[in-house]
Amino acid sequence: MRVPARAVQLDPMLVALVMALITLGTIMVASASISIADRLAGEPLYYLLRHLVALGLGGCAAVLAAAVPTELWLRLNPLLLAGALLLLVIVLLPGLGHTVNGSTRWLALGPLTVQASEPARLLLVLYLAGYAVRHSESLGSGLGGFLRPMLIVALAGALLLFEPDFGAAVVMTATSLGLLFVGGARLRDFTLALLVCGSTLGALAFSSAYRVQRLTAFLDPWADPLASGFQLTQSLIAIGRGDWFGVGLGASVQKR
Repeated sequence: MRVPARAVQLDPMLVALVMALITLGTIMVASASISIADRLAGEPLYYLLRHLVALGLGGCAAVLAAAVPTELWLRLNPLLLAGALLLLVIVLLPGLGHTVNGSTRWLALGPLTVQASEPARLLLVLYLAGYAVRHSESLGSGLGGFLRPMLIVALAGALLLFEPDFGAAVVMTATSLGLLFVGGARLRDFTLALLVCGSTLGALAFSSAYRVQRLTAFLDPWADPLASGFQLTQSLIAIGRGDWFGVGLGASVQKR
């Protein structure tokens, strides 16, 4: 007897949002990169073409991921966790991690440079989703079922802080907390973890001078307009020149 092929079920709203983001992002890349691509590469559409190639590769990866049965992702759960932690460790090993501006966050793979925390966070989210399914009862009935995955998140966060990549650690912690809460964790466990994580990350943020500078740069971006306040000052100039809707695609001078 022939087993029918598994139909891939897609959420229409999710697909629509993804397509909207892709479309808007592609338009913005084309508009923002025309002049700089022409100046640096001699081809106005250079960065747009690279963006389209990346979208094609991402689309192929999305199709492959959707074709993998959920049961297989569950069976691969331990390997997903091992892969996430391995990526975060490898990038810290001398000779393997690529350092830029004092941060060792990248792996050089031939012509490509990959930020290790990005695939690591994806693998960790997949692991936590599998954990929530496999241990839904313990996750929703006691503190122990919630603490076990959070200890793994804390380990991954510590490895990110060694790079250092404080922003990635914050995003990963917030995403993990939200996922476990949606997965069935009790409100009181979630609230306790939120307070502990928030206090710890807040203390870490204010224990470093450069982090404090980045967090408070919005108070006076003109004090350092070419460094910590650069993005804010450029945003103010752009809005001041073109209001909310800008001056038109390809017409901005801020990208030059």
